[in-house]
Amino acid sequence: MSIEAWARSAFGAHYSRLYRHRDDDEARRAVALVDRIAGLDGARVLDLGCGAGRHLGPLAGSGACVVGMDQSPELLSEAHDEVPEAAGSTLVRGDWGRLPFAANAFDVVVSLFTAFGYGEHPGAQQSMIAEIARTLAPGGHWILDYLNPRRVRSELAKIPPPRLRVLEGLVMSEQRRLSPDGRRVTKAVTITPDGPSPVQGIPAAGLSYEESVALIDLDELDELAATADLFRSAAAGDYDGAAFDPDTSVRWFLVFRKEVTA
Repeated sequence: MSIEAWARSAFGAHYSRLYRHRDDDEARRAVALVDRIAGLDGARVLDLGCGAGRHLGPLAGSGACVVGMDQSPELLSEAHDEVPEAAGSTLVRGDWGRLPFAANAFDVVVSLFTAFGYGEHPGAQQSMIAEIARTLAPGGHWILDYLNPRRVRSELAKIPPPRLRVLEGLVMSEQRRLSPDGRRVTKAVTITPDGPSPVQGIPAAGLSYEESVALIDLDELDELAATADLFRSAAAGDYDGAAFDPDTSVRWFLVFRKEVTA
């Protein structure tokens, strides 16, 4: 699943600035939940879609041997700067649909802050799940932090007004919509510098793109995972481990375990 054209624009040097509210405290809480569920001490962990690397330090600090993988060279460069000394950490640029790792290479694969659902061609998510299962050791866990499609559909039943944000020298406009079939959520984004000069790779004339993420229901996720011998073993409704409610949970924090075969 090669990175989509919109993602090449979205995940540039400016990305971390736009999502500063996804901060180190949130990353620590998410990793603490992973540790409680899967046990990280001594585990071989792949942070799939690691971005600028905010989860790598907490993962390594929990005793894991961590590999961070992303498709964005700009974000991987930032990850090098942010966690250069994270014990045992390695950064790799790779394709989510063809993971550059051996079979059974990891005990845990984490997909945090929705590094899932970007592929637009039919079967893209299935290819990603198949690759995750291939690289997981038997008994290993895939932990998927995913938006709640049911909440998103409800929130976007009526098209909300554009959201305007001003942050650190950039002005960002976001307009979210459901696709006609309700299977994807799109977000039209326009970013312009708050001044006459480029900021964080954003030209003075601005940058526009449309994000697109699949909305996959829980039963479909379970079916997709099961085809790769991954079966849901736990779930939470937020990064603090709240009870999971597929209708109302803020996030879907889903845990799939790779079946141990004889």
